[in-house]
Amino acid sequence: MAGPLMVLLYLRSRSGAGETRSHSVRDGAKAAVVAIPALVAPVMLIGGIVSGAATPTQVSSTAVVYALVLSFVFYWSMGLRQLWSVMASTAAQAGMVLFITSTASTFWWSLTIAKLPQQIASLGAARLGHPVHDRHAGHADRDGRALLETLPALLIFGPLLLPMAIDPLQYGIVMIIAMGFGALAAGLPGPVVQPERSARAWPDLS
Repeated sequence: MAGPLMVLLYLRSRSGAGETRSHSVRDGAKAAVVAIPALVAPVMLIGGIVSGAATPTQVSSTAVVYALVLSFVFYWSMGLRQLWSVMASTAAQAGMVLFITSTASTFWWSLTIAKLPQQIASLGAARLGHPVHDRHAGHADRDGRALLETLPALLIFGPLLLPMAIDPLQYGIVMIIAMGFGALAAGLPGPVVQPERSARAWPDLS
């Protein structure tokens, strides 16, 4: 993924997009050396998870500590005042995510206790003559994501539709694609035409 993005940025810079400034080979080598410690963080994350050396939570915590050490010691880009601001922002965002997760989990638990997934499956088999398929689940995921944030939509519609006659792997793929469409569909009735705003983003999305 990084390789095609580098090629794309090079081609766009050659076409005159934005301000350009010439750099020597020495400047490029110096910038590459300075970036090496920061590039170790994603290697640490992916390598630790793939190798099984630690859990995702442990690897993420280690990466955060590593980034803080780099910011204070190596790059000198953060002080105690900036650290306090970052910690306050992190606490606020974490509290928001935990509140949304707990609320969605409680709602999902109530639906599970009421056996709503089984009722939906039997209703689909009775009305449609066959079990609910992935296309019906995809429509539900799309509409749910258009109304809710990603995390609550996943926590609610994932367990709600998974007990139906759908392969789990196939349902996961359908859920990701359908919720992506749902996220875009929520902004379509607005005054801004989506294709006009996203025309420049197609090279990056490809």
